[in-house]
Amino acid sequence: MATRSMVRVLTFVITVLIALLTLMIDLTAAGVGAAITWLLAASVMWQYLSPAARPGKPDASDPLFLAGVIVFLTFGVRSIVLISGTLPLIEFSDPATLGYLGTTFNDLYATGLAFSAVCWLGLIAGYRWAPIRSMDLQQLRLTLPPLGLGSLVMMLMVFSLVGWISRMYVFVNSVTPFEVDDASTMSSSLTLATALGVLCTSTLVVSLLYLRVNNSAVLKMLAASFFVLEVAYALAKGDRTLLFGAGIILLSWIGLRRPVPVKISFLLPSLAILVLIGMTTVYRRVPESIMALDDRASYALDRVSELGPVQLFELGWTNVVVRYHGLDSVTSVLFLPAMEESSFGLPYVTSVVGPFIPRFLWESKPTFDAGQDFARHYFRVASSNNVSMAPSWFGDLLLQFPAPFVPLIGVIIGGVLRWLREKGLESTEVPTFGSLLYLLIVPAVITIDTWLRLTLYQVTLRLIVAGAVVVVLSIFAGIGRPANLVTSR
Repeated sequence: MATRSMVRVLTFVITVLIALLTLMIDLTAAGVGAAITWLLAASVMWQYLSPAARPGKPDASDPLFLAGVIVFLTFGVRSIVLISGTLPLIEFSDPATLGYLGTTFNDLYATGLAFSAVCWLGLIAGYRWAPIRSMDLQQLRLTLPPLGLGSLVMMLMVFSLVGWISRMYVFVNSVTPFEVDDASTMSSSLTLATALGVLCTSTLVVSLLYLRVNNSAVLKMLAASFFVLEVAYALAKGDRTLLFGAGIILLSWIGLRRPVPVKISFLLPSLAILVLIGMTTVYRRVPESIMALDDRASYALDRVSELGPVQLFELGWTNVVVRYHGLDSVTSVLFLPAMEESSFGLPYVTSVVGPFIPRFLWESKPTFDAGQDFARHYFRVASSNNVSMAPSWFGDLLLQFPAPFVPLIGVIIGGVLRWLREKGLESTEVPTFGSLLYLLIVPAVITIDTWLRLTLYQVTLRLIVAGAVVVVLSIFAGIGRPANLVTSR
């Protein structure tokens, strides 16, 4: 134990010395940005090497590490891109070229990066200190109803038919929240798409949870099929958050039983995903004059064959770099006139209450994603261009509270995340309501690059769906012979 503590202290000292050396070499904004980016990278790696919730072995399934990867993509990688001056200008409009802050890393960006790093340290402090992790809810320890294989397969098939077929119908018929002008219709469409998405996610989660109980080939095949369907839909829709969400569920499920070390073999799927993102980008950029689905697919395939794997990889990477623009957003909120008056968290209350009240009872119910307004106000995106951008959690909190309060709220959020992790780890042998909640909520709560109010809306909706899932499980529990609730190792 003493040796391990000494290694940690020595690692911390070396990390700080490298950051100080970087500042000594270059005291400009670029040097400050490089030093903070190095500290961000080191702090994220620390969450992997020394996870707080299950210390002893490196664990890539730790939710704070997964959130840290998003933080590094959003702020660290973005800083590197701006410092190096390699903005992706081909086929994309980079946020730096649209905003008011400039296209090179300057003092404004350095301040925004420093503020974001402090907020990230607040999350770390809350997660490791965990002021609320002792809070216990007996309901989370309730064992999910035992199900026979036949009744489980029947229930999963019903879920998949209702969820995936309905969602694909919505997608194919272009009923999306970004293709309608009326605010009420847009919000209703967003609610529909979100609810269908959570329903499909719950299907994957339930299949994985009961796979621990009933280790059958049929259930393995179903779980794999649901995972592939989720990834395929995310690629077709071009939704990176949804794409990563499916992988996070699988990683978190494995991590409920044992730590998950990072291996070199993980690199190959990551490269393949970037190539696939490049392919879906080509499909989404087919000229609007080509309307028929088969013609669009044919055009996209011809374009993909012309580009080749290397250019598709570059296109996928460019897509990711442009997608994670949290540094630009937070800095814009810090230094530019606010897009809305501070209401000290009222939108967050609305996000939690909103899912329980249908729109016909609350006609003025607001939308939970102000991405289009944000893009128009801070990045000069034309109103005719239905582009949605997010300020990240830190930027969203800045719109609601004075800057000193944001890191403090980060401490609370970190504590909640640690508590959720602890509840998930309590149920490693049998599927419980706590493990169901953990797998459902984790993909939503680590997407720091989006709106915090939208995250709260997603979490509330997932809580409602989790309750509904338990009811459905109870109904199907009487069909067939129950499975043994002792997991075979």
